[in-house]
Amino acid sequence: MQCSLELLHAMEPDPALKAQIHTHMLHVRDLAAKRFTSVLAQIDKKSPEDMRMLGPDWRTVPEWKNQKGYPNPQWGPFREIWHLTREAGESALILLMVDSPKLTTEQQSSLQNLIRNFDYPHNASCGLVYHLAAYWKARRHHFTLQAPDSEIHFSTTLTPLME
Repeated sequence: MQCSLELLHAMEPDPALKAQIHTHMLHVRDLAAKRFTSVLAQIDKKSPEDMRMLGPDWRTVPEWKNQKGYPNPQWGPFREIWHLTREAGESALILLMVDSPKLTTEQQSSLQNLIRNFDYPHNASCGLVYHLAAYWKARRHHFTLQAPDSEIHFSTTLTPLME
């Protein structure tokens, strides 16, 4: 939702409508702030081994759920890891998707800890792309964030994927 609002806000020529869109963006940001705190607390309860879990082979998933004609594999316990990883990055990104974003000291510290301490080389969730987006959005708005302590940094991990 915030991505759509961000695009509408950027493209809207009418100042009154632009302000109204931004008001909605601030509301979505406030919802995401609560989710960011909640998701980080849930991740803190997971062991490093849990967060390194691999998803099952989609060709041999034992249970499929029909969602309005779309067959959706049920990933079992991996689904939670995939979801937590995605929501951590997505909710962090949403905090930064407003004009002149402001982070509380706690939010900035939480974002810094997420970026520096997440085990990127050993996580199988595609949700990592949201962590990357949040990192660069924060840098764009001049927040001071250090890259991860990992031997594999964002640039070396994802550059081959972007070429």
